[in-house]
Amino acid sequence: MDAYNRSICRAFAYKLKTHTSDHDFQYLPYVFNSEPPLPGLSKIRSHITRLSGYKPEFYDCCPNSCCCYLGPYAELSTCPFCKEGRYQSNGKKPRKRFTYIPIIPRLIAFARNKEYSTQMQYRHQHCSTEARDNISVDIFDGTQYKTLCETHVTVDTKTLPYKYFSDPRDIALGLSTDGFAPFNKRKKTAWPLLVFNYNLPPDVRFHAENLLSLGVIPGPKKPKDADSFLWPFLQELFRLAYGVKSLDISAKAFFLLRAFLIVVFGDIPAISMLMRMKGHNGLCPMSHLRDQGHPHPRSPCVCLLYSSEQNNTSSHSGK
Repeated sequence: MDAYNRSICRAFAYKLKTHTSDHDFQYLPYVFNSEPPLPGLSKIRSHITRLSGYKPEFYDCCPNSCCCYLGPYAELSTCPFCKEGRYQSNGKKPRKRFTYIPIIPRLIAFARNKEYSTQMQYRHQHCSTEARDNISVDIFDGTQYKTLCETHVTVDTKTLPYKYFSDPRDIALGLSTDGFAPFNKRKKTAWPLLVFNYNLPPDVRFHAENLLSLGVIPGPKKPKDADSFLWPFLQELFRLAYGVKSLDISAKAFFLLRAFLIVVFGDIPAISMLMRMKGHNGLCPMSHLRDQGHPHPRSPCVCLLYSSEQNNTSSHSGK
């Protein structure tokens, strides 16, 4: 990378790490002179996009964020849930779009970065140590991960000739989401989609700079079909199961980078949305299909859960 590109990267990194506003950033060239002089912020951003090697993808979605027009909804012009139109009055421009940030280019960038490629050996090094007397200190000590390591990778009913995490460079990923209200009235919600790189050590894997954002389901309402917004991510996971060509900077050799999603987590509203189950206010909440909720006779705000297996003889209450 030449001096000009390094200057642009340093200036943009300074803006991000110091949270400098766009207004204040425009005065930076007057304080730190460079030859040639730095361009404006918009040109710096477009230049950084070119240097990074990837760019966001844009997909049409329902104005109420019921679904994203991908997969089974790709050809629809009306939301199947709220019946809102997909396009504006001109019939061409979408009313709302969902921005998706591809994950494969970022994982490739990790493998090409010497510091990150070294840190991401944590998974292999942790699993290579001797057993710790059934003490779990990380997700890799669980039965789910250990079972995967003994299982051949299967994609679309096709069994591949290698097992999960058979390569020390294979990456373990986790997905999480949660609804938040960006405005004070709390009537509108948005849903960020975050991916965690479990190959990184536990003390740094959840730091903000290591979180991989797939995008934000824009709202203003809770999506009716969250899977439709995850469609591009699932397509990337299929590619990563087969392996994508990447450079191992430590070995200075090309290899097939693979990554697998091993856990999806969140609070009850988020998990009920992803699993398409009733939430904590449902008659049969979440996966407890044999538990039914009944209103307390003295308070409509209290719900008693009765187990049908025990013939409604045991119960517990909660708000």
